[in-house]
Amino acid sequence: MPRYTRLLLSLLSALIFAGCSAQMVRTADEMAARGEWDEAVLTYRDVYQKDPGNLGYRMKYTRAKSEAAQIHFARGEEALAKGEHESAMLEFQAALLLDSSLEKAKSSMRKAKKEMDSLYYYGKGMDALKNGDEKDAKSAFKKAVSLNRENQAAAIEIDRLKKQQKVVMDGYELDIRSQSPITLEFKDAGIKKVFEVISKLSGINFIFDSDVKDDRTTVFLKNATFQQALDLVLMTSRLSRKVVSENTIIIYPATPQKSAQYEETMIRVFYLANTDAKKAVNLLRTMLRARDIIVHEELNAIVLRARPDAIELAQKILDATDLADAEVMLEVNIMEINRNKASNLGIDLSPDTITAAVPTTNGTITLGNLRKLASGDLLIGLPTAILNIKKEDLDANILANPRIRVRNNGKAKIHVGERVPIITTTVNQGVSTENVQYQDVGLKLSVEPTVRQDEDIDLKLGLEVSSLGTKTTTSSGSVVYQIGTRNTETVLRLHDGETQVFGGLINDEERKTVARIPLLGEVPVIGKLFARSDNSDVKTEILLSITPRVIRKLEVPDDAAAGFLSGRDENPSARPLLEGFAPDEQAGLPLKTPPPAMEAPQPMPAPPMQTQPEPYPAQPFIQQPPEPPMH
Repeated sequence: MPRYTRLLLSLLSALIFAGCSAQMVRTADEMAARGEWDEAVLTYRDVYQKDPGNLGYRMKYTRAKSEAAQIHFARGEEALAKGEHESAMLEFQAALLLDSSLEKAKSSMRKAKKEMDSLYYYGKGMDALKNGDEKDAKSAFKKAVSLNRENQAAAIEIDRLKKQQKVVMDGYELDIRSQSPITLEFKDAGIKKVFEVISKLSGINFIFDSDVKDDRTTVFLKNATFQQALDLVLMTSRLSRKVVSENTIIIYPATPQKSAQYEETMIRVFYLANTDAKKAVNLLRTMLRARDIIVHEELNAIVLRARPDAIELAQKILDATDLADAEVMLEVNIMEINRNKASNLGIDLSPDTITAAVPTTNGTITLGNLRKLASGDLLIGLPTAILNIKKEDLDANILANPRIRVRNNGKAKIHVGERVPIITTTVNQGVSTENVQYQDVGLKLSVEPTVRQDEDIDLKLGLEVSSLGTKTTTSSGSVVYQIGTRNTETVLRLHDGETQVFGGLINDEERKTVARIPLLGEVPVIGKLFARSDNSDVKTEILLSITPRVIRKLEVPDDAAAGFLSGRDENPSARPLLEGFAPDEQAGLPLKTPPPAMEAPQPMPAPPMQTQPEPYPAQPFIQQPPEPPMH
C-alpha cells in the first residue's frame, strides 16, 4: 500500500474517532444535565479510555463520578434511616467505587454494618438462651449493645441476666455462698462486727489492716446485694478494700498512705492517631491530676503510670477525643466577565499640525539668502486626513474551576494570576544595588471551613482581585506599578452540597475623547466632519460560586462514650464510687418500659464471637475496569 494511502486512511480514522468521541461526549453531557449521572459515568469512561491524554475528558469523567457518588450516598442514608441495611450497604459501596475519597460513605457503611452485626449477635444470644448457656448469651448481648447502643432488646436481656450474675471485683470472680438479699440492722455497733455478719452471710473472708479502728456505726439496710452492702459500709466508714483471691478481701483505711501501700500501679502507652500528643498530655494531666506522664514526640504517644482504674479513665478520655478531623471538598467556579465597548469615529489628522520650512545648505542659511527668499521657496507640510469608522464590542470570559480538599478549621488558598517583579535600587557609598521583590497580582481566594455536627459548614471567605495599572520609573531608576484592587470578606454557613454565588465586584471605566479642527470643528452640524471622537467603556465583573461537600464527617462518639463517671475529686477513676449500684456499662441505663420483642434475624455468615466481625464483601454496583493511566 502506498505511503500516501496509509496516511490518508490514518487521517480518516482519526477524523471518524474524533467525530464519534464528540458525539458520545454530547450524549454524556445531556445525561448529566438530566441528572443521569450513572449513565454519564459509563459514557465518559468509554471516551476517556480511548483518549486518556485528553484533559477535558478526564475532568468530565472525574466530575461525573463525584456527582454519582453523592447521589448513591444520599440513597444509602435514606435506606439506613428506614432500617434497610443491605440496600444501604450496596449504595455506600457504589459511592465508594465511584469516589474512594468519600470518607463519610465509609463512616456510614461502618454504621450500617455495626447495626447488622448487632442484630446478628442478638440472635446468637437468644439461641444461647434457648440452649441454657447464659454466659455465652450475655457475651453475645453485650457485643450487640456495644455495636449498637440503640439495640434495646439486647439491653433488656442483659438487665435480666445481670440479676443472676456473679460478683466480679478487681478481676476476681468472688465465690459468694448465696445470692440471697442481705439485710443489716445495727445501731451503734462496732464496724468489725458488721463485717463479721457480712462474712457469715456471704462466705467471704475479711482481713483488717492494723490501722483499722473498730469505730461505732449504725446500719439499716434491707434486701441488698453483697456488693451493695460492702460498698455502703466501706464508704460510710472511710475504708477501702483490696481483693486478693476469690474469697478473701483486705480492709484498710482510705488514706493516701494506705492507698499507696495496697494499690498497684501500671504503665500504659497510648498511641494517638489524630490528636497531637503535646495537647493530649495536658488534657490528661489536668483531668487525672497525673504526675507520672510524659510525651513521646517521635511516636506521637503518651506514657502514663497510674492506678489501673485511672488508666481505664485515661483510655476513655482519649477514645472520646482522639478523633479524625472532618474534611471538606471545595468546588469553586471563578468567572471574570470583561465587557469592552470602544468606538473611534471622525477625521484623524496625522500629524495634527501644519509645518513651514525653507531650503537650507548643510542645515544653515545666510541673511542674504533670507532677503532674497520668495513665496515659491517656502516648504509647507500639511497633515494627512484619515477617516476613522471603527466600533468594537467585546465580551471576554475567563473561567477557573479549582477543587480543593481541606481539613476542618484548615485554610485553603487559591491564586490565579502572576507574580510581578518590582525592582528597587539602593545606592550606598557610590555602590548601586538592585533588589527584586515580587507582588502577587490576579485573583486570590482564601477559605477557612468549619464543619458542624449537622453537616453545615461555616466558611470564612476572603476574595481579592488585583490588576496592574500604570508603570512608573522613579528618578533613581526603580520601577513601580499602580495596582488596582477589589476585595471582599464574609462569613457564611452553607449545608453540605449547597452552592452560593457571589457577585457585584464590578470595575466600570468610561473614557471619552473629542479632537476638533479649530473653527471648522465648532460649526454646528457640519462640524462633526472636522472632529474625531474616541470613546471606550470597559466593565469588569467577578462572579464566584462555591460549593462545599463534606468528604469526612466528624464521628462524635455516642453519649455513653462521651460521658462517663470519673471518680472522686482526689481519686480519679472510671469506676463508680458505689459500684454495686451502677448499671452495667455494656447494657446502658435500665429501661423503664421494655420495647416490643425484636425478631432475631436469620443467621448470616459471621466470625466467631471472640473476634471482631469481618467486613462484608463489597458488591460492585457499577462494574468499572481499571482506570486508564494518567498523563
